Amino acid sequence: MPASFMEKLRSARKIEWLALLVAIALLALILQDTGALSGTRDASTELEERLERVLSSVEGAGEVRAMVTEDENGGVVGVLVVAQGAGDIAVRLRLAQAVKALLGVDLNRIEVVKMNF
Repeated sequence: MPASFMEKLRSARKIEWLALLVAIALLALILQDTGALSGTRDASTELEERLERVLSSVEGAGEVRAMVTEDENGGVVGVLVVAQGAGDIAVRLRLAQAVKALLGVDLNRIEVVKMNF
């Protein structure tokens, strides 16, 4: 094989490796932006699951779903609680007070609504 062909082959492989590295870097950036690499979504989901378990044990609450909104530093911005028993004002207040105690969030950042069956 001529030497020029081997040089072309080597340079083509360098370009392929470079293209592969660029593609991997772009993929890593995209995954990091969506939270898949940083673990923020998993941590938020775990917090919500723990909150749901605790809140569902509040008297009259019934089934509970929770959504916690966090800022980029992990601080809680707001909480939505959807509960079967939230039609009762006393249950709604107990749930809001429990969220306040657990997460240290002001009551004006907590919304408790009745679950639709």
